[in-house]
Amino acid sequence: MTAPGQLDSILTQAVREITGITPSLSTDGGTSDARFIKEMCPVVEFGLLTETIHKIDEQVSLADLAQLTAVYRRFLDLYFEEFGIFELV
Repeated sequence: MTAPGQLDSILTQAVREITGITPSLSTDGGTSDARFIKEMCPVVEFGLLTETIHKIDEQVSLADLAQLTAVYRRFLDLYFEEFGIFELV
């Protein structure tokens, strides 16, 4: 894990605003391709956890998926506000 920075601060804010939960920074989620690009650009990973992840009949509740979508959307809004790029509609 790299030192905390802007991306994880923005993601933490988005998660807190949508879910009311303050996430902890962790690499407990498994392996990813981020290890190959982390030296070239900032990387933050975030997603659902489920007992069935990567198993036969993997599934997630629709409510969790809707909340995840809202967090992603809020993250993008905050990101573009932070860097003054443009506003999503």
